[in-house]
Amino acid sequence: RPTISGRIPVAHAIYVEWSAMCANRRLLREVNGWGLPGLPIGHLDELLIRSGLDGRSEDDDSDHYLALIQKRAATDELAARVMLQRLMPAMLSIATKRAPITDNGTIGAFEMLVSSAWVVIRRYPIDRRPVHVAGNLMRDIEYAAFVRDKRLKSATIEAVVGDKVLDLAGANHARANG
Repeated sequence: RPTISGRIPVAHAIYVEWSAMCANRRLLREVNGWGLPGLPIGHLDELLIRSGLDGRSEDDDSDHYLALIQKRAATDELAARVMLQRLMPAMLSIATKRAPITDNGTIGAFEMLVSSAWVVIRRYPIDRRPVHVAGNLMRDIEYAAFVRDKRLKSATIEAVVGDKVLDLAGANHARANG
């Protein structure tokens, strides 16, 4: 486990929860019922390793394995939780990178990433984007956490004048293209 996670309360809590999940034999039976390729797993961490956490995330077999888990994640909370755990190292890395420009530094950046991650994982269009799953998810999560709201705000600037609402972004766009 990355040592930085111990200094980030939310990351620490996620790792503690994962440890408890790994001790739960019912969850192991549930995961083994998913029909994933290879021998049955003996520990939930094997899901992370088989899906590329050991550094082989660009390996086609690992990527395919991850895609199979991700496909379930839209409707299966356990699969979504496995995906979150699989992406933890990348989220910690991005949180460290974004810390200087984020309120509350690394802790704040990580919290933004985690809150975006769950929604992105549950909504990821695996049928349209079935390869490079970890990288695509991380790009989508980083965008959702740090870029999307700023872009939406800049595209929807409005001003209230009297009883009229003016769409300044639309007016500026019309003026620029008019």
